[in-house]
Amino acid sequence: MFRTLICSNELNKDELIREKLQSWAKSGLQLVLLPCDPTELANLDLQQCLWIVTRDEEWELGTEKGIAMLPYVPELENVDKWNFCDNLSKLPSFPKAENIISGFESVDLEYLDRIYRREKNLPWIIAETEEFVLRELTLQDMDGLFRLYEDETLYPYVEPLFEYDKELEYEQQYISNMYRLMGFGMWLVCDIHTGEIIGRAGLETHDYGEQTGLEMGYLLRKDYRGKGLATRVCRSIIEFAKRELSYPELNCLIHSDNTASIALAKRLGMKLDGKIDNHGKEMLRYRMKLRGKV
Repeated sequence: MFRTLICSNELNKDELIREKLQSWAKSGLQLVLLPCDPTELANLDLQQCLWIVTRDEEWELGTEKGIAMLPYVPELENVDKWNFCDNLSKLPSFPKAENIISGFESVDLEYLDRIYRREKNLPWIIAETEEFVLRELTLQDMDGLFRLYEDETLYPYVEPLFEYDKELEYEQQYISNMYRLMGFGMWLVCDIHTGEIIGRAGLETHDYGEQTGLEMGYLLRKDYRGKGLATRVCRSIIEFAKRELSYPELNCLIHSDNTASIALAKRLGMKLDGKIDNHGKEMLRYRMKLRGKV
């Protein structure tokens, strides 16, 4: 979590924004309100800051100093869609910004922390409990990932990794294309006490006939099984899917002889819905409703 939120004092004049800023400050976040032309940032640990910028000059200064930034352009809400390009050219440009907000209604500390982590190339924390952390993979995790897959009991239910260099290239693309674009993917399960990688679990998409559905996958290291941990990890994933995503249902594809995974799917409230061909392999399809009717 970043420690300091920087923004112009002008934002504090908006009642909704002021209430949010005050609530975040009460939660322990350091709040720095700058004048319209900020010139003094020397006393801050800039690597622990997130700056909500509103003008090109602020963006340029933040870029120069390496500060994580989130542009705020309220005018975007009122841009005429029929003359979008012409009107957009009159707004602040913020080149290379991956995220821009036009309002604060849905902005909370979790959202700001995720923006900060994206800007600093830090992994998102999906869930954290007294026993595990569920988080995104980084390239610094490669050695631990390969150690995890040395567990021979994972096979034949899990696809092996590529050779190291090819897997490294694959994970680089995965971080860019799944985590950054989709906002979800296969994550790492880490022991909260040791930080060791003890499993993988998460969400991906799968084609079911003419529809694309959400699929949950999971695996744990042998010495962490049989303790109910997989159930607790999967429940945190289900909560994420309900809270963050708009898919109506969740699927699991399971080998017919994988009795442990079948039992887990049932504990989670998933129902068997026949069999499906998955790249030439016949799998059992378990489903559960996330919202609405399946």
